Amino acid sequence: MPTVPSHPLRVAVAQAPATPGDLTGNAVLAGKLVRQAAAERAVLVVLPELFLPAYHPPALDADPLGTDLLVKAGQLTDSRLWPIQEAVIQTGIHAIVGASVRGWTVIDSSPHYIFARMARLWTHITSRT
Repeated sequence: MPTVPSHPLRVAVAQAPATPGDLTGNAVLAGKLVRQAAAERAVLVVLPELFLPAYHPPALDADPLGTDLLVKAGQLTDSRLWPIQEAVIQTGIHAIVGASVRGWTVIDSSPHYIFARMARLWTHITSRT
């Protein structure tokens, strides 16, 4: 029979108004939310689906290169993520942040949800077909 953990896992669910198409500004906002969750002693913070581009289809269609994270050689290395990565490194918290990613291999025509590890940053990414 499984045992109950000796201490609770504190998870924060963060919501804030993101700016459509402003991936850099939204990453800064996400970094602040990560720090706030860590200050509240959360171990994990979860932000909404497609938080970084603000889940705004017109902005995604108008500027896909500006609203998608970039993958090179199979690695998520987009420098616009640094505010989030810096926050998770400094606080020790884990974060799941929604984003759209260009350059990921698509196996079939349905959306794929992948977790890409970047230091302690977990980014929930959706591949474009």
